Amino acid sequence: MTKALLLDFWREIRHSANRFFSILLIVAIGVGFFAGLKSAAPDMKHTMDGYFDQSNIEDINVMSTLGLTDKDINAIRKTEGVQAVQPGHFTDALTKENGSQLVFRIHGLPTGTSTINKVTLVSGRMPTKANEIVIEDSANYGRSLKVGDKLTFTSGTSKKLTDGTLSTDTFTIVGRAITPYYLTVEKGTSQIAGKSINLFAYIPDDTFTVKDDNGNPIYTQASVTVKGARELNAFDSKYDKLVGKTEDSLNNIGSDRARERGNEVRNAAQQKLQESQDEYNKKKAEYDQQIADAQNKLDDANAQLASGDAKLDGSKENYQLKKENAQLQIQNGQQQLDSAKQQIESGQAQVDAGQQAYDSLKQQYDSLNQQMGQATAMTQWMQQQMDSMSGNLKDLNDQMSKLPPDQQQQMKPIIDSYQKMYDQLSQQKSALDQTTKGVQQLQGSVQGAFDSAAAQLQEGKDQLAQAQQEYQQGQAKLEAAKKQLAQADANASKQFADAKAKLDQGKSEYQKSKADFETQKDDGAQQLDDAKEKLIAAKYRIDTLNNPKWYVLDRNANAGFVSYKNTVDRVNAISQIIPVFFILVAVLVCMTTMARMVSEQRGVIGTYKALGYENNAIAMKYVLYVVAASAVGGIIGAIVGAWTFPESVYKAWAAMYRQPPLVHGFHPLIILTSLLITVGAMALVSYLTCRKELNSQAATLMRPKAPKIGKRILLERIPAIWKLLNFSQKVTVRNLFRYKRRLIMTIVGIMGCTGLLVAGLGMNDTIGSVVAKQYGKVFAYDMSVSIDQTATDAQVSAIYDALDGNGAVKSYTRAGVGSVSISNGGDDETLALYAVNKPDSFADYIRLDDPSTGKTIHLTDDGIVLTQKLAKNLGVTTGDTVAVRDPGGMTKRIPVTGVTENYVFHYAYMSQKSYAKYFLEQLPPNTLLIKFNDKATARQESNLTKALQNSAGVTSVTSYTKVADEFRDQIKAMNSIVLLIIVCAALLAFVVLYNLTNINVSERIREIATIKVLGFKRGEVAMYIYRENLLLTIMGAVLGLLIGSGLHRLIMQSIEQKDVTFGYVISPWSYVWSFLLTLLFSIIVMAVMYPKLVRIPMVESLKSVE
Repeated sequence: MTKALLLDFWREIRHSANRFFSILLIVAIGVGFFAGLKSAAPDMKHTMDGYFDQSNIEDINVMSTLGLTDKDINAIRKTEGVQAVQPGHFTDALTKENGSQLVFRIHGLPTGTSTINKVTLVSGRMPTKANEIVIEDSANYGRSLKVGDKLTFTSGTSKKLTDGTLSTDTFTIVGRAITPYYLTVEKGTSQIAGKSINLFAYIPDDTFTVKDDNGNPIYTQASVTVKGARELNAFDSKYDKLVGKTEDSLNNIGSDRARERGNEVRNAAQQKLQESQDEYNKKKAEYDQQIADAQNKLDDANAQLASGDAKLDGSKENYQLKKENAQLQIQNGQQQLDSAKQQIESGQAQVDAGQQAYDSLKQQYDSLNQQMGQATAMTQWMQQQMDSMSGNLKDLNDQMSKLPPDQQQQMKPIIDSYQKMYDQLSQQKSALDQTTKGVQQLQGSVQGAFDSAAAQLQEGKDQLAQAQQEYQQGQAKLEAAKKQLAQADANASKQFADAKAKLDQGKSEYQKSKADFETQKDDGAQQLDDAKEKLIAAKYRIDTLNNPKWYVLDRNANAGFVSYKNTVDRVNAISQIIPVFFILVAVLVCMTTMARMVSEQRGVIGTYKALGYENNAIAMKYVLYVVAASAVGGIIGAIVGAWTFPESVYKAWAAMYRQPPLVHGFHPLIILTSLLITVGAMALVSYLTCRKELNSQAATLMRPKAPKIGKRILLERIPAIWKLLNFSQKVTVRNLFRYKRRLIMTIVGIMGCTGLLVAGLGMNDTIGSVVAKQYGKVFAYDMSVSIDQTATDAQVSAIYDALDGNGAVKSYTRAGVGSVSISNGGDDETLALYAVNKPDSFADYIRLDDPSTGKTIHLTDDGIVLTQKLAKNLGVTTGDTVAVRDPGGMTKRIPVTGVTENYVFHYAYMSQKSYAKYFLEQLPPNTLLIKFNDKATARQESNLTKALQNSAGVTSVTSYTKVADEFRDQIKAMNSIVLLIIVCAALLAFVVLYNLTNINVSERIREIATIKVLGFKRGEVAMYIYRENLLLTIMGAVLGLLIGSGLHRLIMQSIEQKDVTFGYVISPWSYVWSFLLTLLFSIIVMAVMYPKLVRIPMVESLKSVE
């Protein structure tokens, strides 16, 4: 390139800065997105590989179905390619935090500086004693547990942890730690049926007490590192190939060791079975003898009871005879007493009559005595009166004799009267004396009769008193006899009652002993039958016992490693699809831009040709123009993108992984590739664009390009439509088809941007729909409750009562849930299997629908139903068979009777009858599935959860509302990438629209100047251009909606996880928002371009051809 061309090249950049920077910007976006997303995966791999190497994480983990012995460890150590081997132990255990159950995976803590799977201490210290423990430093579980707290663990089964697993089950927390061995919150399925691991923990390895019958240690696993693996990236194929060789060698050795170990275990089991058989026979003989002895004792006791009944009945009869005789004697005595009583009553009547006669005589006698006393008193009184009157008469006579005669004559009647009174009194006295004599005579006769009656009455009383005394004595004797009889009857009754009670007690004890005998007999028989069944099952297991299987697992068996690797692969898959759209759109826009630039500079090109410059030299100016813009934009985009994009993507997954700080790597190949592809494509497009003009003659180029021949467009041939359009609309339609290249480029550019928006929003819709489908449609229940296998019937009934009495609970059912492994000739898939008692009603809790037809799948008594992604991973369909290994290690091939719809994780479903058919026993019904009413509140759910957690017999309570929220939080990491895609798509849309609009204005500057001269207002001038942009935007957006749907499907297929089925869901609103955002970007570009349209100079623009 000559100096003049070089000078013109720099001048061109200065004069067309907008065009130069638009190319630079669009290339920067495309290369930045390409290099950034392409660098994200290597940076994430490099960072995590360094983290693994720093902690010396195992390359291979070896486990066996029968554990590993020291011989196995030595065989592993001698295997080619093995750098180091570390035997170890782990077990899964349950504990509680604030009433909520936690599942711990407890590892034996490795020691030494060359420890495999090192643990990084976050706080506290490492355990040094058997009862000390360091737990995971997790933000999801165990947040209330503190250093110094004590944890008591259970096995989740009837067996205690201290029975051959650990020396103690109670530990003191001494620290918190992290390890890259567990990267994610999800740590896989535990060995406890139906439970996932919540936290890991480490204890001193010598706390484990797992040994064989000879006291030799049995290891749960062996951690192996491979020579040369640390120098390789664990995510590269070279690492897989190197580890794969050692893995194959270990598998070969494992086959030999498994065969030898199988023979050892089989022989030991056969010997133990024989000992158990001998012990069974001995116990059976002892049982038969004990039953016979007990039966004899019961028969003797029954005979003694029968004899006692007979003796008691005889005693009762004898007593009854004696009692009747005594009662007869008492009855005779009573009759004699009654006769004596009648005589006493008759004598009493006679005594009473005599007493009445005596009383009458006594009354007469008393009356006579009274009269006699009165007569005596009257006689004495009368005598006194007579004596007084006699004295008085003498005195009167003496006085009268002294008186004169006249006075004597006067006194004489008085004295005569007085004498008369004296005579009368004397007569009365005489009469009274006669009467007194008569009374005395009568008194004498009455006195005799009275004395006689009194004597007779006293004699009668004496006789009556004697009879009464004799009667009372007889009555006392009779009462004494009655009392004696009553006392004898009471004593006899008591003796009989005591005898009867003793006899009844004997009978009760006999019946109890008989019932106990029957129970113990039945229990003993049942125990013998159970023991016999166990012997038969043990013999069957020994007969069908396969050699123990070695599981030689690389890091792809580590849930955290695989999840992280899948994440990196998804990021890498996105980086291989979406950046292509950015670069393609950039190339198309560059093609349009350079075509316009070359068209504008036809005269300059003609001048160079006329001056003798070669075509390649002239083309080099435009190629360098594009290369300069692309190179600068590419370098800026590569640097910014390679630094910011990996950091953004890496941080987006921080919620899911325990990640160290991102280590930015230098990826020259990615940067150079992105630059070479972009710059090369831009240079090629620029050269091809110039070549057509360079083939023309200089004179032709120096003249203005002749306008294209006007052609009628399709709408003009349809008068009915064409006549309806006004002038502006007709001009717009004509211009759209006049500049076909610009039309195509604009539509393609907008289509790409809208398609990216649809794909990005569709990813968000699809990921979000997974939770709703899984925990709303497939899992129709709301809560699950795990019941301890050792729970009593009373405890289970109490749980049922709590559910029945809760108004929020609509219904519930019980099922068995166990952890099983399923394979089909390849790697095992570990998952939860549901064994159902009531298959007909199970659809109310978990829907089993065919994903293709939507028809309900019914559980049969022979077969297993798998979820769709599990069946796809195993490569099986309905009618095929799969190998299922139960929690006890028994493996059976079972036919697949259906493949059901499912979106998150893997599950399998069987009826209990089908499970028992293959594994000889039913899966314990250890899980309750609970449905809530539609009106149930979050508070009711929370209260029920707390009540169940505090119930005896409950080991865990899982709310699927919480599970759905946790899963939704985990997949939110994808939203950051979706947002990144949307933002970049928006920037790309803006740049494309701005660039194409700028080209459109530049191409039609004279046309715009002309309509301004004609008097068009500013708004009319703007709409003259904007109508075309809006129509092109709408057409490109509509096509972009269709392209976006296909792009979304392609992206979802590339990022789909091993245990998640995303589907292809795009919400109608995503289409609407994609369309509206595209229109918004177009409107923003119009607003940016408006000042340029307004400032177009009319005169200079119209003279531009000159």
